[in-house]
Amino acid sequence: MLKRVSFSGIDQWTKPQELAALHKDFPFVEFVFLLTESRKAGNRYPMPVMLKAYKKYKFPMAVHFCGKIAYEAVKGNDWQPAIDMLGSSFDLFDRIQLNIPKTSHYCRELAFPEGKQIIIQLHEGTEDFFAHYKHLPFVQGFQDGSCGRGVACTQWRAPETEFFGYAGGIGPDNAVSVVKAISEVCDGDFWIDMETSIRTNDKFDVKKCRRVCEELVKAGLISAK
Repeated sequence: MLKRVSFSGIDQWTKPQELAALHKDFPFVEFVFLLTESRKAGNRYPMPVMLKAYKKYKFPMAVHFCGKIAYEAVKGNDWQPAIDMLGSSFDLFDRIQLNIPKTSHYCRELAFPEGKQIIIQLHEGTEDFFAHYKHLPFVQGFQDGSCGRGVACTQWRAPETEFFGYAGGIGPDNAVSVVKAISEVCDGDFWIDMETSIRTNDKFDVKKCRRVCEELVKAGLISAK
């Protein structure tokens, strides 16, 4: 059953009060901040300093570790670069996603940040890493062959963790049909995530997020209560 809808790529133009209003109307939403060490990564990777404006709000947020930061955590068991970049804003996030294109070498005894849920982005290059850690109660699998490119998925996999996520070309125009298709293979609780489809001129578009929520509630696939 669909339990959460994640919207990824909040940026410097996003107004936190608009996110708070959306969450008030649709309590199942989660907003995602993308973190990378590169200062030239584009609009989807804003400076962490902008998160100071979010500290007075209580809506769910997740952070996706990308690039070198993710590799340092997975291969070297070194979470400090990411924690240092986020500073006190690290406490804003309930979930941490590890976005790693490929890893044949990883630490077999990772010391995950305490009190955080860990999401492992799944594709061919991370299957072994996921298999090694999926038994942990705070680890969640996430099928994402698109990796933020807006490429539609044509086949959804059965879940392998208690809470499982799905992404890949999901947006306002197809969220209902995608959730129905996922429900055919997933008999547990799951979430969906979208990124490219909820942007306008490469800016995070709250109106598109709201449309997704309205369509899902109208179809009876999730409750706004």
